[in-house]
Amino acid sequence: MLQWLKQSVGGGRSAKQVDTLLAQGPIDLTDAQTIASFKEISKDLRAQRPVCPVTSGGLLLTRADDVKAAFSNKLLSNQPSRFSALAPKNTKKYVAASVAANIPPFLDAPRHVEVRKWLSKCFFERFRAFEHQIEAIAQKHIDGIAPALPHLLVEEIARKFVVDVIGQFVGIDVAPDDMKQFTGALFRLFAPAADAETFKQTNVGLANARHQLIAALHQRRADQTDSLLKLLDLADLPDLGGTQKDTLIADNALLILADGVENVEAAIANVMMRLQNVGGDVNAEYVRETVTSDTPGQTIARVASQNMTVGGEKVSAGTPVFLSLASANDSTETAEDFSFGMGRHKCIGEQLAVAMISTFSRILADQKPEIDTSNLHYAMMFGHKWPRGVVLTIDG
Repeated sequence: MLQWLKQSVGGGRSAKQVDTLLAQGPIDLTDAQTIASFKEISKDLRAQRPVCPVTSGGLLLTRADDVKAAFSNKLLSNQPSRFSALAPKNTKKYVAASVAANIPPFLDAPRHVEVRKWLSKCFFERFRAFEHQIEAIAQKHIDGIAPALPHLLVEEIARKFVVDVIGQFVGIDVAPDDMKQFTGALFRLFAPAADAETFKQTNVGLANARHQLIAALHQRRADQTDSLLKLLDLADLPDLGGTQKDTLIADNALLILADGVENVEAAIANVMMRLQNVGGDVNAEYVRETVTSDTPGQTIARVASQNMTVGGEKVSAGTPVFLSLASANDSTETAEDFSFGMGRHKCIGEQLAVAMISTFSRILADQKPEIDTSNLHYAMMFGHKWPRGVVLTIDG
């Protein structure tokens, strides 16, 4: 276990560097070394600065009790601050703001409840009908791995599988590179805007995703192929609130696409690295243990709706408050798992994600692959720990 934990933070900081970092002030959650070493860093943050400033603005909560309390704190809003480019006032100016105004992670009650109820109902109806298909899709992709050759586990193997599964689930057929443009753009909504060019690319990616999803929706109306798009279209919609029906469907379908690609491909790599080092039998429980101990989706954001106190610290209205799911998982003294959120912030796609990860990893493990983590590093995505550079080889 210790060996796996050391490898899982490959490319990270030494203990001395961590101490230096803690003395420097705000923490940079986009820094590659910080992402790699966050398990170690968070232990010191919980002890020394449990409410830690973030370089991009806002505060990071690291203690499990504070994170749990924040999930149910009604004064912490989902809706972006009025100072944010994603604020509702910008829906006609930026595609990014328009998308945010349509999906549950950026909505408050009562709109949040209406949209989430509609999306959840359709999601679980589709999941019940689709779950049995995952194994055959996984087997097809694993059978297609060329033996005796090195392959990048995330970038070349897991990604093709997750894009295939989530595409069939939602009802859209796009190439992996296009899917990554779409889902990457959506995940950037959860990160502070880096610069004007990145924000421009985000808007382009979201516009392309909308266009493709609306085209797929029209196809599903014509052919009536079983899909999430079909179910979202046929179900009673929430009050559109001025949004076009097709746009609301497309934006929420994009949310499911993103949930089914980014963190899932990362978790598959984490499961395979753990298997290489500590062994075990892959099942849903094994997957959940892996995700809890090495959480791909490390933080989620809230916004203070008024001047308030969070974790014992005074917070001004409009301040982002980041909940560290990874740190909460690492420090909780109960059986609670923060990986997929809690309560009204629980991830809708959790069951599908666990099924995808466990099915693919179990079948892949049967091939007795060799895993090389000598080039392990992590994508520079705020609030996430997505492994890259893990090499897999299956004997011929």
